[in-house]
Amino acid sequence: MHLKASSLMRLISFLLTLISLTAAAADQAPIRVVCVGDSITEGYGVVASQAYPVRLQELLGAGYEVKNCGMSGRTISSKSDSPYITLNLWKEAKDFHPQIAVIMLGSNDAKTANFVHAAEL
Repeated sequence: MHLKASSLMRLISFLLTLISLTAAAADQAPIRVVCVGDSITEGYGVVASQAYPVRLQELLGAGYEVKNCGMSGRTISSKSDSPYITLNLWKEAKDFHPQIAVIMLGSNDAKTANFVHAAEL
């Protein structure tokens, strides 16, 4: 394959930029990811190492810091029997200053006791 000098220079410039960005990313603090939610997030019923926030940390690697802020039975509705926003975990999640939030709430809102408020949502 024969490259023109200008094409070769663009390729070299691109590769140097890529290397520079990769090196800069390695020097930066990890990207903070918070997982907010109910029992699925908390990991209820599974070995702690199998909770999805733990697995997410494994998949994302060292460039990320994943925090599990899940608690079983919690809901998104503030009119339900167990609103997530009343938890200290909610404050913890915000104080973590995440750059990414993964939210898994809503399943418990469908419980009969909570569904009576559906029209108010």
